[in-house]
Amino acid sequence: MNSSSESELAFDCDVLVIGAGPVGLTMANLLGRYGVSAFLVEKNASTVTEPRAVSIDDESLRSMQALGLDREVIEGLNLDYGSDYLTPKGHVFASVHPKTREFGFPRRNAFHQPRLETTLRKGLDRFEHIKELFEHELDSLDQDGTGVTAKIVDRSGSFRLVRAKYVAACDGASSHVRESILKTKLEGSTYDQKWIIVDLAETKNKYEHTQVFCNPKRPAISLPGPGGTRRFEFMMKKGESEKEALAPDNLSKMIGDISPDAESERVRTTVYGFHARLAEKWQEGRISLLGDAAHLSPPFAGQGMNAGIRDAFNYAWKLSVVVKKQIPDSLLTSYQAERKPHAQELIRMAIRMGKIMMPKNRVQGILTSTGFRILDLYPPAKNYFTQMKYKPKPRFEKGFFVSDSKPKSITLVGRMFPQPDVETSDGVSCRLDDLLGIDFSLIYLSASDTTAIAPVFLKSNTISLRQICILPQHCVLPESTGVKYTRDHNGQLSEVFKHYRDQVILVRPDRYVALATPQHTDIRAQIESLIADCSFKN
Repeated sequence: MNSSSESELAFDCDVLVIGAGPVGLTMANLLGRYGVSAFLVEKNASTVTEPRAVSIDDESLRSMQALGLDREVIEGLNLDYGSDYLTPKGHVFASVHPKTREFGFPRRNAFHQPRLETTLRKGLDRFEHIKELFEHELDSLDQDGTGVTAKIVDRSGSFRLVRAKYVAACDGASSHVRESILKTKLEGSTYDQKWIIVDLAETKNKYEHTQVFCNPKRPAISLPGPGGTRRFEFMMKKGESEKEALAPDNLSKMIGDISPDAESERVRTTVYGFHARLAEKWQEGRISLLGDAAHLSPPFAGQGMNAGIRDAFNYAWKLSVVVKKQIPDSLLTSYQAERKPHAQELIRMAIRMGKIMMPKNRVQGILTSTGFRILDLYPPAKNYFTQMKYKPKPRFEKGFFVSDSKPKSITLVGRMFPQPDVETSDGVSCRLDDLLGIDFSLIYLSASDTTAIAPVFLKSNTISLRQICILPQHCVLPESTGVKYTRDHNGQLSEVFKHYRDQVILVRPDRYVALATPQHTDIRAQIESLIADCSFKN
């Protein structure tokens, strides 16, 4: 390093992204779309080649849509599967088959992580301002008042200094940034219980949904994958060694007990433990933790990777508007305020689901299955379970939004806006986000097709706004007046219209609602006030 102070060094990039798993790759693609320069650092020579995470949800697919890669990702998915819970005798006592597409995609989908990561890495080819540094490892970080200087080491031991304005650490469960640089504690539990994972190249089992075998002798899960693949997960018995668990004869017996795949080709077998832990601190200055670096969830809800992708969507747009000086940098402190409570809720849900999957004894298993059968007597309770309404909705208590006066049960503010199919005045049907683009949006919810809406113009140094008016399903679409008119094609927004008729909604780039107000109010002043005050005292 020369004699100049670090604060005087020229910036190599706006953001340094550490780790090229699904979260880091999503982050880099989002920054690419926002026009923010980034270096992506990954210690391995390539993206993963073995199956790991297997479930991608509707919110994550909405993020893929924001990347402009949803079609490519969906090509490699097994879309819209459910879960059946079975007694030790093989009888289904509960089923989860969600049909809602509130956010534009099926709630549960199986994917192949190597293919997903390959798709995301190829997506980076679109952006000259995103530079990949595979086979490079972070050695140290030193931050000051204007940026961060990183020492990056390659396989030969040579190093280079990279100067960035911010760091997004997506470096996984054993995060070097979390443990050695931020030195923040992980709160929560690491469980002694371990599970055996077996991935098959091709399955003979044609069952299209996940099967959860709630057998106290050996709980197990059979998960259908894309392209005729399948994963099995078996709980290890007390006193069983990893060598015993992974013995080929033992694997064949366990698989043969629940599937015709006893001798099918296995592409991966391993043992893993699980965690329910959150980093105490997700941010320090210009450095933030994302994904497994910030939170570790039990696998039973399939939300580990999905929670990390939510982190990336939340943080990337904020970095974008801060780097472009459209919103003060105090906005970045809302990342932990918004994401940490929701990650904790998802971890709690996973723990509850684990208790259903892993009855400690026969009596507990009978009580659990009997309890679910009783739900058949009360359809609303059964629907709550079968449609996955127990999954915590993305909802913020604190963050970059202005609360309205509506009860928590119906308010849109601080929640993800639904994604309906809409129809434009030229007869084109599409999903809403395809019209919203990647910036902030103003959505006018007008109950009348004769309402004249004047577009809102902000000063040139503030945020860009895409403006769309959505009318109810049966309204006539008028000509554009600087605001694009659309119609709620299938009536998916009927509940939204019920509570927000003739209001205007400010939707953030990550599709969360920042404010809602009647159309006759001074919307521009409210937006400018929100941007100017990033104290987050909601």
